[in-house]
Amino acid sequence: MVAYRVLADESGDAVVAEVRVFPAESSKGRPPGAWSAEVLGAAAQLPAGGLRAEVLRQVTLGEYRQFIPDFQAWRSKQAGRTLRVTLPAAALETPVITPKPGRRPKPDEYYAKFAKEYVDALPRSRSPVADISADHQISQGKVRDIIHEARQRRLLTKTRQGRVGGELTERARNILANPKA
Repeated sequence: MVAYRVLADESGDAVVAEVRVFPAESSKGRPPGAWSAEVLGAAAQLPAGGLRAEVLRQVTLGEYRQFIPDFQAWRSKQAGRTLRVTLPAAALETPVITPKPGRRPKPDEYYAKFAKEYVDALPRSRSPVADISADHQISQGKVRDIIHEARQRRLLTKTRQGRVGGELTERARNILANPKA
C-alpha cells in the first residue's frame, strides 16, 4: 500500500511532500496511512523478506495526480493544514505501470484479451504462445512479452518461471466484461 502526503508548494500547486509504503494489510481500527507497527510496535507482522526493491520500483509519484481536484477543494476549506491521501483498496491491487518515454502505453484491455486467448489455448495446446503467435502473425517473443506484461498487470495469475499456465484474474474478467467504448 502506498500513502502520499500532499501539500501546496509556494505557487499553490499540489506536490508530494511524503511517500510511505506499508504492507498490504487490513486498515480496520487505525487511521489511513498508519501501519500496524504504529499500534503494535515490535509485535507487528512484517512482509516476508522485508520490503524488496522490486516493490519500491513500482511506486510512482504521479499516482497522486488523480486526487488533485479533491486536494484543491479541501485546500480551499482547510488552508494551512495537510491532507494525507491513501489509495483506495481497489487501486492498491492495481499495479503501477510507468510508461516508457515516447510510447503511449497499451490499455489493460489489450493485455486482458491476449491473456484470455492464452488461457483458452492452454487445454488444447502444448505451446499456446506459438499458437497465438501464428494466429496474430507476430513473433513468439512479442507474445511472451505480452503475456508477461499481463501477469505484471495482475490480469493473469503467476506460474513458475518458464512454465505455461495461469488463470484469468477477477480484474481481467471485469475488464473483459466491461470494455471501454
